[in-house]
Amino acid sequence: LWALSIVQYSLLVREVRFGAIAKAGISSTFVGGVAGVAAAVMGAGVWAIALQLLVTVAVNTLVLWFVSGWRPAASMRPRSTSEMFRYGRWVVLSAALEVLYTQGFAALIGKLYGVRELGLFSRAQNVQQLPSGSIAAIIGRVAFSLFSRRADEPEAIGRAVRMANRAAMLVNAPMMVGLALLAEPALLVLFGPQWTPAAPVLTVLAFAGFLLPISAINLQVLLATGRSDSFFRVEIGKKLVGIAFVAIGSFFGIMGLAWAQLIFSVVALAMNLHTVAQVTSYTLMPQVRDLADILLPLAIMTAVVLVIEAILTGSPFVMVAVAVLAGALAYGLTGLGLRLPSFMEGLDLLPPRLRRLVPWISS
Repeated sequence: LWALSIVQYSLLVREVRFGAIAKAGISSTFVGGVAGVAAAVMGAGVWAIALQLLVTVAVNTLVLWFVSGWRPAASMRPRSTSEMFRYGRWVVLSAALEVLYTQGFAALIGKLYGVRELGLFSRAQNVQQLPSGSIAAIIGRVAFSLFSRRADEPEAIGRAVRMANRAAMLVNAPMMVGLALLAEPALLVLFGPQWTPAAPVLTVLAFAGFLLPISAINLQVLLATGRSDSFFRVEIGKKLVGIAFVAIGSFFGIMGLAWAQLIFSVVALAMNLHTVAQVTSYTLMPQVRDLADILLPLAIMTAVVLVIEAILTGSPFVMVAVAVLAGALAYGLTGLGLRLPSFMEGLDLLPPRLRRLVPWISS
């Protein structure tokens, strides 16, 4: 069913109509949830989950068809089909390669260290990927739309990459640093004491997720400009390097694998940027310089969180809540107070009503 609406979804993304996509997602999730709960109450058992998924996808498809003006034509253009196949085959192969690499990595941990270590590593990885992966996916969809409209303008693509990087890192950087600092109490609050042994792994993986949105955004440049073959080649290269890091890290337990992931994230970013250099001159060092202004607010936030973590030794929930609130305030007020470029650009992306809440900054 999802395949029936993939064209409508893609067109809405290209037109930056994320409000329509959100309406489809929210409505379908609500209707699917009601259907699943009703089926469970009526004794459907595990079939209630299957029904929930089916109804959610069906409603989402119907809503996307309703809000999108595109309808399939009765004719087919062989040339267009051929071009789509040449482009899409590399994307499909890249996705398959990613699945094989990810699942093979999990299988290796289970084989070498057992179910317990696999569970700890997977828990830490899932917690790290929830914020960083979500940010990378959201910004990536917007970035693809912006980049594809400027496919023949390298300078314009460079400006769009700068804007997307700053927007992504403005949110992702404090979240990953905060997650690294509060790994143990966060796991204790969210999942209970049985998962706190995963805290050291989560700390390392959080720093590995620091650069994830930048890698994702830069790869969107290749896809948006039609260079899916280059996208596939860089993915093959990264997976080969990743396998080498995993092989070395496996000698040092799951912490060795976590450190291997951290080092690999830096190498993967460098490989992505080297490939993207064929499209735009906005390469590694300019991107690093444009993101350097978030370092001072991050340092102040880190100091605030560490002080609170040392003072509040009672309830983990209270400590995490206070540390997150105080750290976010320290980070945001420092950047906005100093009128740092990344923060001012981020402020411009907010709706006017929210910007009016800080008139002393926006004036």
